[in-house]
Amino acid sequence: MLLGHDPAAYFTQNVAVLGNPAIQSELQGVTWRFASAENRAAFLREPTKYMPQFGGYYANGINYAVPWGAGGGPNTWRIYRGKLYVFGGQSSRDRFEMATEQNLQLAHQIWRDEIAGANAVFVRYKRLVLRAPHHKTDAALQAEWVAKLAAGYLFTPPPKLPFPQVAAKVFAWFVAPPPSSRSSSQWRCPTPCLRAMN
Repeated sequence: MLLGHDPAAYFTQNVAVLGNPAIQSELQGVTWRFASAENRAAFLREPTKYMPQFGGYYANGINYAVPWGAGGGPNTWRIYRGKLYVFGGQSSRDRFEMATEQNLQLAHQIWRDEIAGANAVFVRYKRLVLRAPHHKTDAALQAEWVAKLAAGYLFTPPPKLPFPQVAAKVFAWFVAPPPSSRSSSQWRCPTPCLRAMN
């Protein structure tokens, strides 16, 4: 599960960290790997705190009643309200986050009403043939995402830069005198500074 990533590290380090095969534990028929003995101990004290929602299936698939996959690598996970959710990839996560609250409510309802306790393989193939009424194709979701991004409705964080690089750029922007081409109102606003770091 979690493609061998440490379930506690998502919470303690806010990053997907591969677990060490020498530090593992069996729980509920799943082998969990950990980056440290401390993370394993924390997990064993409160497993439900660290376990991914929906049995580790992709949240974006559960949203359509299609239990599939086991994500958790870089850019394929997110913590919402203290719970870990995994996705089929970064684009799947991005599309899910176009309407996070609505999609979370729907996914939890579908999990509760149709999938939990059922044969996941049967449900998956049933819903691959008999689509959920709200189903959208990948192309439709991508077109919606592109339109919302272009309209400025989506938040897209800047790429992560190493701290020294970020610190140097921020320092240069706030300490160096403003170029004469900028107005004072532009200079005080941090948004142009953050955009320029990209």
